[in-house]
Amino acid sequence: MIGAVHAGNADARRSPKKPKRGKFYASWGFNRGYHADADTTFHTPDGHFTIHDAHGNDRPSKDFSSYFLSSKAQYNLRMGRFLTERWAVEFGTDHMKWVFDNSRPYTISGDYSRMVWASGMYVPFDTAKQNQDASFIKFEHTNGYNYGHATAVYYFPLFVSNNENWFLLAGAGGGAGFFVTKTRVEISDQMLNEPRIRDNPFELVGYGAHVEGKLRFSLKNFYMEAASRHVQGRLTNAPFLGAVGRISHSIYSRQLMISAGAEFRFSGKKKKERS
Repeated sequence: MIGAVHAGNADARRSPKKPKRGKFYASWGFNRGYHADADTTFHTPDGHFTIHDAHGNDRPSKDFSSYFLSSKAQYNLRMGRFLTERWAVEFGTDHMKWVFDNSRPYTISGDYSRMVWASGMYVPFDTAKQNQDASFIKFEHTNGYNYGHATAVYYFPLFVSNNENWFLLAGAGGGAGFFVTKTRVEISDQMLNEPRIRDNPFELVGYGAHVEGKLRFSLKNFYMEAASRHVQGRLTNAPFLGAVGRISHSIYSRQLMISAGAEFRFSGKKKKERS
């Protein structure tokens, strides 16, 4: 019968007999993202203005079928390798989404020489600024707000079954990466209330760093993993209307993730254990 490691079996907990060193692993999963408010600056030929404490939401897909190898879902992809029994290095991408909420009142600073449509009226930009009305602009990173990264992770076993077919591991790690976004912008600043719209292509727009904690339940070579990741990023060069202007803002994001994966070796030969 399978039983958990007890307090007296500390050696098994510290170093399970089945070595992980040299093993590779890969996983696919999904996330919900929560983003802190951040000042967002628009650099345009018609002026530079900042929406202070701009609020962004994620946009999880409502179509269940999109959660299978589709860019519509908010997904996480990982590939890693155990360098020692406890240390692993992994590479991956987090496909998140960030949608500006333009329905809130915001402090707006800076200048913009065009008139704008705000709350159904064609008004000078200063009027929208005084009214704290940012409804004249919509923008989002929804295909997506992609964070490619490298991470060092330290794993330690919480429980190991007597026959070592299943493990409960905890992990903590950190790393750094870069942001690639596909930014869509819509600004209502023309007399006929026909917004200028640009669905920009994918671009490398910034950089970030992260820390994370996770729990991994492994059954033989398969596992389920739950994780919380915190990312501090800086987008310095997101596109506005194509080559016309840029958007810059910092974003702090927290992801709650759940993934499924597998461990494997490219060689069938296991390294001999050290005595």
